[in-house]
Formats: sequence, structure tokens, C-alpha cells
Amino acid sequence: MLTPIRRRLAAVAGILYSSAGFVLLMGIITAETKYPVFRHYTTRQEISDLGGTKPPHGLVTQPSAMIFDTTMLIAGALLLAGAFALWQLYRNRLLTVVSTLFGAGALLVGIFPGNTTPHPFVAMIAFVFSALTAISVFRVTSAPFRFMSLAVGLLSLVALVASMLGDNSPIVKSIGIGGVERWVVFPIILWLAFFGGYLLAPGHRRQPGRHGPAAVDRSTRAHAEPRAAVPTP
Repeated sequence: MLTPIRRRLAAVAGILYSSAGFVLLMGIITAETKYPVFRHYTTRQEISDLGGTKPPHGLVTQPSAMIFDTTMLIAGALLLAGAFALWQLYRNRLLTVVSTLFGAGALLVGIFPGNTTPHPFVAMIAFVFSALTAISVFRVTSAPFRFMSLAVGLLSLVALVASMLGDNSPIVKSIGIGGVERWVVFPIILWLAFFGGYLLAPGHRRQPGRHGPAAVDRSTRAHAEPRAAVPTP
């Protein structure tokens, strides 16, 4: 049994992560629908083009840019709050670091959209650490979700490597850099919803560790329910 405080922490983290996934998905979809028709936006373009295209042209179209940038700011704030909740819940340093960098990367994408010089760097932070967050969750969650989380993180990393190869990648030649980028981003968005649901599930199980919450709860239960002494003959 998880303590009441830990149950509340799990619920808070679950709400934050599932909300971030919802905001990202619906924000991107809405920004795409508001992109000017005469600009002929397609899903072969990079997602960041919604906020602004690469320099030197640096084309910014409204209201899609405002919607996309606001989406990233809100999602980044939710993810940073979620990272803090995960630290309180799991006390896992690796997970805390990568999840914090994931949230910071998303937030910075909203601050530095595609038409700015820092954008490629901050977008890479978001891409890399979103995948590493899904992989690191493997350490603290239980099966079968931990294996699903690992698979999503690895898939996102593989797609990221393919996108970095550019025209040298047959995948990019087939579906465009925007298509490959969506294989980086959308699995993570779906994972956010799944992870939030996992945390919200009553009595969700966690992978026991030497210093993790599962070990603490197990130790507390052992003290609360001492075994009956067995008389020796």
C-alpha cells in the first residue's frame, strides 16, 4: 500500500504529464489548421515551422506562430512541474535530470521559435531528453508499462538519428524531414498521455529499488506488520 502522501504525488504527476501531452497534441493540430492556406503548409515541413521558419528568411505566420509558441510555453511549464513531482515521488536522480531538461527544452522552444538562431540547439535538447525521459522511466516503473516506455524512447531516438542524417537517410527521402520529425515527437506525446494514466491508476506499482519509494513503503509495511515469531523446537 502506498502512503496517502505518495498517492497524491503520483496523482499530481499523472495530471501534469497527461495534461502536457494533451496540450502538445491539440496545440500543434490547432496551429496547423491556422497556418495560412496560401503558404501551402504540409506535414513534410518541420513542426517548428509553425512558430517560424529557419533564417535567413525567418518567416513568421500568425496566428499559427502565437498558438505554437504558447503551446510550447505551457507544455514546458507543465513538464518542469512534472519533473519536480517525479523527484518527490521516486527520488531518482537520473530521471529527475533528464525530465527537467526535457521540460526546459520544450519551454525554450516556445521562447526561441524556429526563426531564431538558438532554436536548433534548444529543439535538440527537447528531442534528446524527451526520449531519455521515456527510457529512464524504465528504472522506476513496473511491467508491462516499463517495456512500453523503453520502446517509445528508443523509437524516438532512432527517428532522431535518421533525421540528423538528412538526405543520406532513405527515410528522410521517403517522408521528408517533417515526416521523420513527427516520428520523433508524436510517440513522445502519446507516451506522455500513457505515463500520466499509469501514474493516475490507483495502486500503480513501482519498480523496487534500494532507496526508492517502493523500498520505503515496503520497509514501513514490514515494521507495521511484524511477522509472528515461530517457536523453535
